[in-house]
Order: sequence, then C-alpha cells, then structure tokens
Amino acid sequence: MFLFLLFSNTLLSQEGNDIQRANIHGSLSLLTFDFNFDDLFWSFSGGIEDVQNEWGAKLNFEFRPFKKKVQIREDNNIIRQYKEVVYFISLDADKRFLHFNLWGTDTQFFAGTRTGFLLGNYKGTNENRKPKFITTPMAGFCFNFSDEINLKVGYIHFSDGLVNVPDSRVTLGLNFILK
Repeated sequence: MFLFLLFSNTLLSQEGNDIQRANIHGSLSLLTFDFNFDDLFWSFSGGIEDVQNEWGAKLNFEFRPFKKKVQIREDNNIIRQYKEVVYFISLDADKRFLHFNLWGTDTQFFAGTRTGFLLGNYKGTNENRKPKFITTPMAGFCFNFSDEINLKVGYIHFSDGLVNVPDSRVTLGLNFILK
C-alpha cells in the first residue's frame, strides 16, 4: 500500500506524468461511521493529506458506541455469547484518483486500507477480547465539496471474527483539511 501511495501520482494522475511537489496539510475526520444492518462503529481520526498528489494517512480510533451481543466461535462445537465493547486503533492510508462530475460535485474514486488492532472486553465476565491484527480494505467515492471539505462514501471489508455480524460494511466519513 505504501508503494502504491508513493508511485500512484504518475500512474493515475490526470495532470501528466511529472511528479509534483507535495502539498501536505493536516486533516481531521470527526464524523465517520462504518455500518451494516447488524453493527455500527464511530471513528475519530487525524493525520495528513497531500492535496497535490491526492493521498492521505491518518491515525484512527474507532469504537462501537454501545454494548453488542456477539457470538464468537471457540472451536467446532462451542460458540460463546457475550456483551462486547470494542475498539479499533489503526493507521489509515488512502489514495484519491480520476476526477469527474457527479450531481454537480467534483467527485473522485478512492481506495485504501485500515491496518491496526481490534481490542475490547466482555461485560459481566473477567475475560477480554484477544487483540486481533486486522487489515481492512476500502474503496468508494470521494465528493469534494470544497478544497477543505470532502465526504467519502464506500465499502469496507471489516473481518472482526464475529459469527453473527457480516464483514461487509458501508463507510461514510466527513473529512476536514486544515489549511
């Protein structure tokens, strides 16, 4: 993923094949939700955005804002059920590419990944969730409302190991670029 971000300007740029000087700014995402019909995560992240070469990297803290009844398979014959509180701490990287107009808004595709650790605990027991390393691919559309605000709508595959929650999720995130 790092090499993709590094060399993608020449591969996917519409400006030509010259590598452009980086124009890096701070970035905050306070309203990001990853959800499906069975689960919801809310996240806060901060990092950097290169607005010239159209990539970003952020440190992300994601959590489920409620206790969820989950089922975890321990072996072939045992599935345990808990009320779980869970956190996901990750490093996010994404690349935006191919400008086009959609509904009067400058729109791009984006692709990226979230890589980090899923942590948590189970209410009513002395057991904690085993830390799990996850790499979560994501892709979708980025709606650029201005040079400072964009909205990312896409798909992520969040493989958290729960039996009763599907891995497919929608991601919806409002990003502010600090200039």
